Amino acid sequence: MGVNLIVVLGKVILPDGTLSEESKRNVEKAAELFKAGAADRIAMSGRWPFSVKAEPPRTEAEAMKEYAISLGVPKGAILVEDRSLDTTGNAYYLGKMIVDDTSIKKLIVVTVDYHMPRAEYIFKAAFSERFKLKFAKSDSGITGELLKQKQKSEAKTTDLMRKLYTKADCNGFEGFCRTVERTHPLYATDYSTVPQIVWDAFSSAGFSKEYLIGKYGKGRSKVF
Repeated sequence: MGVNLIVVLGKVILPDGTLSEESKRNVEKAAELFKAGAADRIAMSGRWPFSVKAEPPRTEAEAMKEYAISLGVPKGAILVEDRSLDTTGNAYYLGKMIVDDTSIKKLIVVTVDYHMPRAEYIFKAAFSERFKLKFAKSDSGITGELLKQKQKSEAKTTDLMRKLYTKADCNGFEGFCRTVERTHPLYATDYSTVPQIVWDAFSSAGFSKEYLIGKYGKGRSKVF
């Protein structure tokens, strides 16, 4: 009989190292599922958003683990992925930790409501050939115009991914990794392969090519 793994996606850690309300809600949902017997283990995923100006004193994953323990989840049941800087990175780095673990059969991905469509798209692209997938939304508590703005932003990002993550480019987890390393500025192995539409998307959000390479390009190709 296989193992089920709950995957909790971080949704911001504050400058002082405390979790945002949305991250707390994700952990609370995961703890609820764990206690109900939905899974054997929980994986906390997230370093911090790439947009942070000052690095917090601890990662999202570390803070989420601590919060889960306070909710009664055993420490030994919690895995930590603390390298990712966005949702693509959640799947990319978590996959490198678990994809070869043959005991894991199902992933239950937990994130807030407005973020779920993008998370679902990415995790299906990465893992649909390897794991059974289930998705569990937590309530962000956001309503009205702000919710509409967040949904619009998420849809725009997901539409861009659909242009990049074709079946030809992204076939299985290895294909997913190759696509990420070729197209994503935060994880690219050679910046010259990153499509201009991706640089343009980051630029329109306020993050220039020079900024991203300067902050996250240490040890990687600086080719433009």
